[in-house]
Amino acid sequence: MSQRRSPGPLDVLDVKDVDERLRRALRRTPAPPRLADSVLARVLEAQDATGHRARSGQAVRTRWPVWRLTAVAASLLLAVASGAYYSHRRSEEVRAAEAARDVRIALEITSEKLNHVQQKVRALGARQF
Repeated sequence: MSQRRSPGPLDVLDVKDVDERLRRALRRTPAPPRLADSVLARVLEAQDATGHRARSGQAVRTRWPVWRLTAVAASLLLAVASGAYYSHRRSEEVRAAEAARDVRIALEITSEKLNHVQQKVRALGARQF
């Protein structure tokens, strides 16, 4: 016993029909006649409201609040200080590693010299007996 369902909107539409509908919906349309004038009027109103005027052909610049400038300055200071600290710490680690290597070499040389002296002392002691 199979149930037959009624065709839905997608079952009835053909792929070509969907394609055509999409083309019509996404077709480029010209801008309304006075769009540029209304946009410029709004920009001028915004300039009047903020007290800033832009020269012809220049973008409108808005002022940043003091707290934003302070936050940016603090972020930059933190970044520079962190970089300086990391660099200093890294150079200290390199110096410590070099010093440890130098001490290891010095101990190896000392050990070799002491072994050499010990061999000479044993050789002299063996002759005397």
